[in-house]
Amino acid sequence: MAFGLALAASVTLVNCGTNETPVPALTDQNPGATADIGNFNLSCEGQSSGQQKQVPFQQQQQSGCGKQKFEHQQKQVAQLDVDLDCSSGRVLVKNKGLDDKQQSIPIQTDGTVKGQLTYQQQMQSDGKGHPRCWVEYQVAIDGTALCANRQPRPSPTPDFTILPGPPSSSSSNELALTTKVLIKPTDLEKLKDLPIDLPLGAPTPTPTASPSASPSASPSASPSASPTASPGTSPSPSATPSPSATPVVVCEVEDPCPIIGSTELSCPQ
Repeated sequence: MAFGLALAASVTLVNCGTNETPVPALTDQNPGATADIGNFNLSCEGQSSGQQKQVPFQQQQQSGCGKQKFEHQQKQVAQLDVDLDCSSGRVLVKNKGLDDKQQSIPIQTDGTVKGQLTYQQQMQSDGKGHPRCWVEYQVAIDGTALCANRQPRPSPTPDFTILPGPPSSSSSNELALTTKVLIKPTDLEKLKDLPIDLPLGAPTPTPTASPSASPSASPSASPSASPTASPGTSPSPSATPSPSATPVVVCEVEDPCPIIGSTELSCPQ
């Protein structure tokens, strides 16, 4: 119960010094009915904990950014694997999408966890008439780790509230995270290394019309020759599976406001 207070403090202090509206309701205990969500899968020192959480995300309303409303695929803002490794003093955050980037973030002596993960993300729509288009995600991670096997020391200028009592009294390692997603424009150069089946920027070529001309050109003289020539020179069967291919589309991005979600994760001992 006391750990939840640390989460509330971290959420408020993320907005300190800006014009952002505080988001105290963004916890997985109070998910909005229409909120977009983020899926968090927790592992503990490389071993799966089986703990999965759906976290509500909300777009901030603040000056200096646009009100562009993206539509997320299956209403999922992000899908992240989070590994809390108190033994090595690190938190590993990995994207579960096609661009499976990951970032190893050190746990500071005061328990602070701060880092950024950047990757390419496909959206359902950018609200500008571009379906299934791509953007760049800049995901800021800001949180607090409480490890049962060590006592965090406050920094000279702490940016979160340290709970009373030694963490060693807890039977589990715990992590409170505030995840802030900034949507930025991308380009085909950044997308070229992704495992995308289609050529970037252009449709897949359609098969030629040569098969229809060969049987009508010489019906009497070439029946015996055509069976031997066609097996070796018939590219049409291999080219036909992709006549309906569509080009990769880059979203139109007009500096949208950030999207924020917060959650708590724990590793049983």
